[in-house]
Amino acid sequence: MLIMCTNEVELQRPCDHGCVPDIPPESNGPDQCHKLEELERDCQRNGICISYQHFRGRQHASAGTILQRCRSLVTKFRNGIGKQLCVYKLGMTAKPTLRFKYYQECNYTHMSVLHVSTNLGLIQMLEAALISDNLSEKGCRNQRYGGEGPPGSISEPFHFVYVVGARADSLKPIR
Repeated sequence: MLIMCTNEVELQRPCDHGCVPDIPPESNGPDQCHKLEELERDCQRNGICISYQHFRGRQHASAGTILQRCRSLVTKFRNGIGKQLCVYKLGMTAKPTLRFKYYQECNYTHMSVLHVSTNLGLIQMLEAALISDNLSEKGCRNQRYGGEGPPGSISEPFHFVYVVGARADSLKPIR
């Protein structure tokens, strides 16, 4: 199996700084931190690459910096599979492992989480911008511009933008 993950996450965890991304200090406690850590462990156990920056790198990043970094990660992801053979989709989810299981049933083989936030609006805009950038690219299987997200995700504590892909010369991904 092709290993795609560069795991750019720093070794320190969000708890090391006593805060979780985008959560105001007054509502930020160990429970939130542990929830994110458990989600990360669950992703890694299920073969999902965590490519987003650690809290220290995200806390002062501008929207433009986040977008450029995610664009770069999508390019690395596609190149890692083989740009000419890569079929891929961009999306958002509150539950990366469940989402990846759905994609695996459709013959996708790799998933990388690009960004995490508690701000659903930020994640919706980031997903829409990345899809807009890639919609005309060979291999992109997105059919809509994104940004809508599942209705129930508003109550989830964390939201993720991801890229999922496979090689076109393996089993053909089902749309």
